[in-house]
This record gives sequence, C-alpha cells and structure tokens, in this order.
Amino acid sequence: MDNRDGYVENLKAQLDQWNSQVAAWEAATRGATAEVKLELEKQVANTFTEKALANLSQMAGVVEGACSDVRESILCLKTRVSDEKGLVAAVRDYVPRYREQSGLRCELIADGGVDLHLSPLAEVQLLRIVQEALTNARKHAQASNVWVVIERHGGETVVSVQDDGKGFELDQVLRRGGHRFGLSIMGERAEEIDGILSIDTAPGKGTRVAVHLVHGENGG
Repeated sequence: MDNRDGYVENLKAQLDQWNSQVAAWEAATRGATAEVKLELEKQVANTFTEKALANLSQMAGVVEGACSDVRESILCLKTRVSDEKGLVAAVRDYVPRYREQSGLRCELIADGGVDLHLSPLAEVQLLRIVQEALTNARKHAQASNVWVVIERHGGETVVSVQDDGKGFELDQVLRRGGHRFGLSIMGERAEEIDGILSIDTAPGKGTRVAVHLVHGENGG
C-alpha cells in the first residue's frame, strides 16, 4: 500500500507541475496574443491614417486644381478685345495676371505698334486660342517658361504659344479626338477665321501651338 501511495503522490506531483506549466504557457500565450493584437491594431490604424492623409492630399489637389481652373476662367472672361484694345493689348494685359495665377514665367513677344489688320472675330478667336494654350501649359505641360509670340510676316499673321514642358505624343492625343487638351476646340476656332492651327510637340521637347492667318481671308 505504501508503494502505491507513493506512486500516486508522484503522479499527483507531476500532474500539478504539468498543470502549472500549461497555465504558465497559456498566460504567456495570452500576453503574446495581446501584444500581437495591439501591434496589428496599431498597424491597421497607421495604414488607415496614411490612407486618409493620402486621400486628403489628393482631395486638396483636386480642389486646388478646380479653384485654379475657376480663377483662370474668370480671368479669360474678363480679358476682351475691343475697338480701343486690340489683340496685342489684350494679351499684354492677360500675361502678367496669368503669370501671377499660374506661377509660370510667361513672356509676350510682340510689337504693339503693328496694326495686324484683323477682323474683330479673328482677334477674339485668336485670344481664346492663346488662353486655351496657356491653360494647357499650366495644367498639363509641367513647364517653367511659356512664350506668347504675335508676329506679322508680309500678308500673314502668326500667333503662337510655346512652353518648355514635357511635351506629349500628338498622334495619340489626336486619335482620341484631342479633347483632353482642347486641341479640337482650338482647331475649330482657327477654322472659323480661316486660319491653320499647327502643333509641334514631342515627349521631352515642349509644345508649340501656332495659328497661321493669311490676311484677306479673315475679314481683316
């Protein structure tokens, strides 16, 4: 009986030891699980915070872009040609305000003393083409400098806007109808005054938009 009692006591002692080890392991596991869970919660929270900040930044960019578009549209509408103020004078008024709003360096190259002999319709359409091209330079070109050139060669007037931006694949844009950059609208404006719109661009080469207008074909 004594041997059996001793054996039983040993089994009880071993069981107690195992139970203690199991309890200790469970406690440790619970602690580790809690730490892992806390860490996961932190990572999830950080992820959501980063996503939220990224979304807010994107939204701020969209809002700022929309505000810039509105400000530029208002500026375009406020700039007009008239009997007292022809195309060169109107663009000369427009350029410094565009420069201030866009942050781009913009220069007008023109001889204000030259009478372009253009019809009122031609001057209005040329002004709108210049404004559209300048808008493209601000929104898409990633340019630093933009030049507006108004010149007359014999019986032809050439109005151009050139930037030093990233340029683009013209054929791809034209296959999509040219709507993204307003090319179709500029083309229609040029056609309305019997002008020819030309676009010279390539990736990394900047962009030059020009309208060639032969006098006598535009009511001038």
